[in-house]
Amino acid sequence: MTSTASGAMTTAEQLLKDTLAACTAFQEWVGATTAATAAESIYLEALQPDEYYSDRHELERLKSRRPFAQIWTSEESGFSMQRTAAPNVMVANGTLYLRLERNVPEAIAHDYAEVDRTFKNVLGAIVSSGDAAEPGLAELGSQAGYLDIDTITVQQWSRTAPDEWPTIGDAQEATVVIGWGGRE
Repeated sequence: MTSTASGAMTTAEQLLKDTLAACTAFQEWVGATTAATAAESIYLEALQPDEYYSDRHELERLKSRRPFAQIWTSEESGFSMQRTAAPNVMVANGTLYLRLERNVPEAIAHDYAEVDRTFKNVLGAIVSSGDAAEPGLAELGSQAGYLDIDTITVQQWSRTAPDEWPTIGDAQEATVVIGWGGRE
């Protein structure tokens, strides 16, 4: 069970979840037809702890959850308050982290270049579709009702090492750093 958002940090996390769930490319990626259904594939802070242990049943559960997103605030660089000159109020801003994770498609698993290219295509579409009809995070982040997104940085992406496949599967993940707030 996830606690109700209260205060700037958890409210920002919830707003990013709502923003991501409204993203058409994310909905398509997770096989959802609505934002509400897409939100079921977005986790705040972490998956349930038992999902990462190594027995076969838990590996299958983890694989069945993918693709998914995980949102959290870093302990090192997460949140600040800044006074604006006019109208002299404190404005919240910070950094959120978004991890996107998928199973490597079996049909292309041995074509390492294609695995990376298809994943980068997904990342690009989720971050910014460049299309007002099917907005990505960049477009949604400037609209009322969604998280005020100032910056988006795809910081890293990787594929699990073959020796990890028996415990967590053949998967890819990317970390996206979201700068938010700073506006009244």
